[in-house]
Amino acid sequence: TVDLLVAMPPFVQEGDVSWLPAEFSEHQPEQAIFSGPEGLDVTRHIVTAAARLLRPRGTCVIEHGPLHGESLPEILRDQGSFENITDYPDAAGWPLYVAATRTTASPDPHHGGSAS
Repeated sequence: TVDLLVAMPPFVQEGDVSWLPAEFSEHQPEQAIFSGPEGLDVTRHIVTAAARLLRPRGTCVIEHGPLHGESLPEILRDQGSFENITDYPDAAGWPLYVAATRTTASPDPHHGGSAS
């Protein structure tokens, strides 16, 4: 188990290069940029792994795309193992990353917890 998990997963919706600088997509492998139709496939797996790997009161920090400021905190809430879930903006005010604390109690196995 660990006290801190920090992740910078790919978070761009599959094929959405409209807002990426051309040189970025030219020099990065697709798996480092794209993460499914919502841009959250890898992130969902990270949330599941964080619930399993973090010690109680451990912290999870996940960078995300500008459109995920509401959806990623919701994924963490639905997982059932996190509290103090807070989204933080970048200097321009765009959602940038979320931090959450692993609860001290085990999650209800019937509440969230899937990486679907």
